[in-house]
Amino acid sequence: MRLSVSAFAFGALAVVSLAPVAAPAQESLPDGEVVSLATAVSQALENSPDLKASKEKIAQANAQLRMAYGMLLPFVRAQGSYTRADEEIKFNMGGLADIMALAMANCLTWDEAAMGPRPAVCDQASSGSSSSGSSARVIQELNNFDASVTVGMSLLNARTFPLIKNVYTGREIAALSVDFTSEQLAFAVAQLYFGVATAQNGVRILAENLATAQRHKELTEVRLKNGVALQNERVRAEMSVVQATSTLEQAKLALELVRRTLALFMGRDPDASFRVEEVPSTPWQGAEGVVLSADDLAGRKDLLMLDKSALMAERSVTDVWMKFVPTLAGAWTFSASSNKGFADRYTQWRALISLNWSLFEGGTRWAELDDARARVRESKYRRDSALLRAQTEVEQARSSMLTARLDLSTAADMLRLAEENLSLVEVQYKAGVAPQTTLIDAQNQRISAQLGELKARLQLGLAEVSFARAAGRLDPRNFR
Repeated sequence: MRLSVSAFAFGALAVVSLAPVAAPAQESLPDGEVVSLATAVSQALENSPDLKASKEKIAQANAQLRMAYGMLLPFVRAQGSYTRADEEIKFNMGGLADIMALAMANCLTWDEAAMGPRPAVCDQASSGSSSSGSSARVIQELNNFDASVTVGMSLLNARTFPLIKNVYTGREIAALSVDFTSEQLAFAVAQLYFGVATAQNGVRILAENLATAQRHKELTEVRLKNGVALQNERVRAEMSVVQATSTLEQAKLALELVRRTLALFMGRDPDASFRVEEVPSTPWQGAEGVVLSADDLAGRKDLLMLDKSALMAERSVTDVWMKFVPTLAGAWTFSASSNKGFADRYTQWRALISLNWSLFEGGTRWAELDDARARVRESKYRRDSALLRAQTEVEQARSSMLTARLDLSTAADMLRLAEENLSLVEVQYKAGVAPQTTLIDAQNQRISAQLGELKARLQLGLAEVSFARAAGRLDPRNFR
C-alpha cells in the first residue's frame, strides 16, 4: 500500500500561491482534539481491514501445519453399507458324508504294498462315524449389512520432512507479511498525516492573507480619500480581497478532503472533527548521516521474505530427490457382514503392509530437478535485485533529506527577509512614498517564502519516514 500526498499537500501549496501574503490573523481551522502522528498510525493499524486480512494468513499457516503433521499420524476410517438383492442365492458346498463316501471308494482299492500304509480316514470311513450329508449354503441374502473399520498410517514417506519444514517457513513468511503490511500502512498514514498538516498550514496562511488583503484595501481607501491614490488601485485592492477569499475556501475544501481520508484510515467517523500537529516530528531526525551496508538492510521485511522463499525453493529440490525413496504404509481392517458367505463367519480381519517404489517415470523426475534448481537460482537473483532496490531507496531518501534540510534553511532566511521587506514597504505605502506595485511584489515575495518553508518542512518529514522505511527501521509500534 502506497499513497502519494502530492495531490493533497502540494495541491494545497498551489492553492496558496494564487493569493497575496497577509499579516497574522485568526486562522479558520477545524475544532477538536489534536491527533499525534503516533496516534494516527496506531489507530490505523488497529482498524485496517488489510492488516486483519494479512493476519488471517498466520491462522491459515497454522492450519496447514496441523494438516502436514496429519500425514505422519494414524488414520481411522469406518464404512457401512446395506444391500437389497432381488433374490437369495444358495450354493451346494457338499457335506462331510459326501467326503467320507469319496474316501471309502478310494480305500476299497488301496494297495498297501504299492501305496504304503492305509490312511486313518479309511478306518473312519469304514466305521461310519459320520452321517452328515451335503447342505446348500447361502452366498447372497435378500438383505445384507456390511461394516468395516480400517486403521493405518504411513510408516515411511521421505517427502514428508521437507514438506513440513516448508510449512513452518510458510508460517514465518505469513508473520513477516503482517509486519510488512503494517509498515506499508504506517508509511501511507504518515504521508496522509503530513498532507493534512500541510493543508492546515495552508489554511492558516490563506486566512492571514485574507486579513492582509482587507487591511491593504483599507489603506488604499484612505489614500484614495487623501487624493494620493487612483481608482484603479482601489479596484486592484478589491480584486485581491475577492481572490484571497476564493483561495481560502478552496484550501478549506482541500483540507476537508485529506482530513476525511485520514479519518477513514484511522477508522474514525469522517464527520468527526480533529486536528493534526502543525509541525509533525518523526523519530528519525538527523538520519541522513547514517551509512548502511548491505548487511544492515538484511532486516527489511521484503528481503527476509525473499530469504525464506529461497529456502523453500532449496527444499523443493530435496523434495524431488525424496521421490526416489520408496514409501511404506501399514493398515489393519476389521469387517463384519450379516452374510456368512463361503467363509461361514460373520467377522474377519486382515493386516496389510505395502511397499511402493516408483523406479522410473519417463525421466520426469530429472526434469523436475532441473526445474527446482532453476527456481532456486531465480529466487536468489530476485533477492539480489530487491537488495539493489533497497540500497537505491536508501540513497534517494538520504539525498531527499539533505536537499530538504538545505531548502528549509534557505526558506527560513528568505521568509525572515520577506517579512522584514513587507513591513518596510507597508510603512512606505502608508506614507505615500511606495507605489502599489511595490507592495504587491513584497506580498508575493513573502508568500513564496512561506510556501518554500512549508514545502521544505513537508519534504523533510516525508524523507525521514521514507529513509526509515527503506532502511527497514519503520517500526509502526514505536512511531514516536
